[in-house]
Amino acid sequence: MIKLTLLNVDNEIDMICSLLQESFKTVAEEYKLTKENSPTHNAFITQQTLQKEIERGLILFGVHDNDNLIGCVGIIKASNKNCYYIEKLCVLPAYRHQKIGKLLLDHALTEIAKQKCNYISIGIINENEQLKQWYINQGFIEQKVVKFDHQTFTVCFLTMNIITLLQLSDDYIPIIKTWLNKEYI
Repeated sequence: MIKLTLLNVDNEIDMICSLLQESFKTVAEEYKLTKENSPTHNAFITQQTLQKEIERGLILFGVHDNDNLIGCVGIIKASNKNCYYIEKLCVLPAYRHQKIGKLLLDHALTEIAKQKCNYISIGIINENEQLKQWYINQGFIEQKVVKFDHQTFTVCFLTMNIITLLQLSDDYIPIIKTWLNKEYI
């Protein structure tokens, strides 16, 4: 049975790291990422690195198939108080193309909508055109592409205005109405 929950990072951090490593391994292989040329990529995440991110405010949600963690997504408030980042959205290869990624993204958007922010942002490998198009199809807009010195790829930052959630689904309206001025609705 598929179940989406807030992850208990104290008890599941090793399982979460394994999930991230295995899920992002396919990306690392496709784009020839290694620990040496992309040490911060999720395919190479350590428990210590993940713990530091959690201490900085990363909240993780996961999908379990019975007792097996098969996907996760994280949200974290940006230093700009009006923005949240979506991070670490992944699904094990054997469970892909079953709408689990969409389930995780929708849950992250719902949780972010409760936080009274204006924007949602995510960074992806710019060269991954299929993933970029998937996010665009979900309502995100490409904002900018940046090359960081410590990475072998360029990063595409995509954003969504919280008002876009209203256009995507009526499910978000009750959440957003509680804090938006009625003139926007």
